[in-house]
Amino acid sequence: MGQVQFAEVFTPRIVDREPVDLEATISVANRPRPITLINLSSHGFMGECRCGVPLRARVVLDLPGLEPMAGCVRWAVGRRVGGRFDTPLDEEQLALALAAVFA
Repeated sequence: MGQVQFAEVFTPRIVDREPVDLEATISVANRPRPITLINLSSHGFMGECRCGVPLRARVVLDLPGLEPMAGCVRWAVGRRVGGRFDTPLDEEQLALALAAVFA
């Protein structure tokens, strides 16, 4: 699978992530790519993208029912990436995103 590359010194997660299986779109350099989200929290996400996403890439994640969320890729290994949102989702936004999983 490859070695995990981190954008900076690893720090523990701020909040727990919710497991999801959600198709979304991640844009890198204004180029949208499909991504399958594996987990999601108010502060970030983990997903799998067939074409990969570079470490430290500035991204925009489009989640069903929400405005696009800007962030940065914090780690990458193979097709899996972990990102942190620039501005955390509030409780209502997170609830809407999680509702899309069970819709």
